[in-house]
Amino acid sequence: MCRGVLVCMVPQCPVLYMLYFLFCMQYGHCLYTDSDQLNGCYASHILLRSGTPVVPIPASLSNATAAPLNCALATMVHAVDRIEHLSPTTASAGQQHCALVQGAGLLGVYGVALLKQRGFTTVYCSDVDRSRLATVERFGATPVLIENADSLRNVVQPSSMDAVFEVCGQKSVLADGLHSLRCGGSYVLVGMVHPDSALPFTAEDIVRKCATVVGVHNYNEEHLRKAVQFLDDTASVFPYGLLVSPPYKLSELLDAIAAAKTQQFHRVSLQP
Repeated sequence: MCRGVLVCMVPQCPVLYMLYFLFCMQYGHCLYTDSDQLNGCYASHILLRSGTPVVPIPASLSNATAAPLNCALATMVHAVDRIEHLSPTTASAGQQHCALVQGAGLLGVYGVALLKQRGFTTVYCSDVDRSRLATVERFGATPVLIENADSLRNVVQPSSMDAVFEVCGQKSVLADGLHSLRCGGSYVLVGMVHPDSALPFTAEDIVRKCATVVGVHNYNEEHLRKAVQFLDDTASVFPYGLLVSPPYKLSELLDAIAAAKTQQFHRVSLQP
């Protein structure tokens, strides 16, 4: 790889000691100590450990378009890969393939775009935020505004979705998600990465639907490479420029945090 090439990296790096695997170091999550420094997270420099997978970013992609792929997009590539057996194929041409994405944050936006590119006929996206639904509609979603307990069920028929993706982190959406899933469909949980996530349905509910419930957390090098390729292939198809703010200087971190709280953009960017 040539010097000066822009790259993205997988956030985990295995740490070895005398050929034994000790633990998986994660960039941006480790403490800054005298012996362990430059791990990223609001920093001007990151020191990549030996063995960290890196993927070059095409020069055709802007920094703003490429920046979120390292987390949100690569994670959703992983999530959508988990339902590959349900994706439309040449043999199923002419059939309707439908999916529901619960949450119109950045994970939801990328999820909708990925599913549309993979041939899903209809991709519903539910959220409580009108402005976010307006954005995700531009990525091919059929928006569903959640205003009360019946909002989703008034739009999405029961047992009609081939796949459902939870990307909002709210356990309150799970019962509706399973209700909309068809027999033999897959429910992919991505956003429930916190303790307040007890499932509001029973094993019987899953068994009677012959449903597959999958949890997805983070991604590997393969997913990151697919994410870069997807962005390069669809840069002129989807309005990625809507998702990321103009960059703030690292010295303006507090201003960037304040901007993030307004939720005007899906991501607020920092320029080292």
